[in-house]
Amino acid sequence: MKQKPTHLKKIDIKETTFFNFKLDASTYVLYDSDMGEPVSYGSFNLVSATISNLSSNCTIYYFELSTSEGWKLKRAYKPDKTTAEDRDKQSKIKDKKEENQEDKSKK
Repeated sequence: MKQKPTHLKKIDIKETTFFNFKLDASTYVLYDSDMGEPVSYGSFNLVSATISNLSSNCTIYYFELSTSEGWKLKRAYKPDKTTAEDRDKQSKIKDKKEENQEDKSKK
């Protein structure tokens, strides 16, 4: 899709899966799980603004075009830009802080 689509699909608030494709150095497109019409198309900033308005329980799969492998999944993340690994790390840090606070309160 090198041309801007004439119609962008309205975002369904119940949708939880989105696919973000980097078409070239300056053009991105965002689809929902239907993959019919794009939800957002344009520059990084434009598509990022759309992503920031998505529900926090959504998952976005980001793809880039590889000359040898075709479309390659680069990462999956939430609209708040965290990956599963980031959330695990944050959870462990939070648990550790809670343990430290409990230990301090016992003293």
